[in-house]
Amino acid sequence: MAKATDYNEIIRQEEMEKKGVEPVSHTYLGSPINPLPRGLPKTISSLCPECCKVIEGRLFEENGKVILEKECPVHGSFRDIYWSDVNLYLKAERWTFGEGHGLTNPK
Repeated sequence: MAKATDYNEIIRQEEMEKKGVEPVSHTYLGSPINPLPRGLPKTISSLCPECCKVIEGRLFEENGKVILEKECPVHGSFRDIYWSDVNLYLKAERWTFGEGHGLTNPK
């Protein structure tokens, strides 16, 4: 699985260079921007499906699928198929816009 992630990272960097996109390390107000984690496994923020509280979730590969596991302290554990094809997930993951710049506020 590391090969696919490394390949995706190389392609993403080449595409950014072709478009002339510079990696951004800070917001306009000077706050640091952490790079988006790529590949699997990784930890993400998710929602409890019962109370909609923001909880920590874990994405990982199992049987060629991307699985999301999360646990709400009140409502217990949840396990879902997050993406049905792990290779397609890794391919789609490279189609991000830069390194987690977020949205800019048009004035």
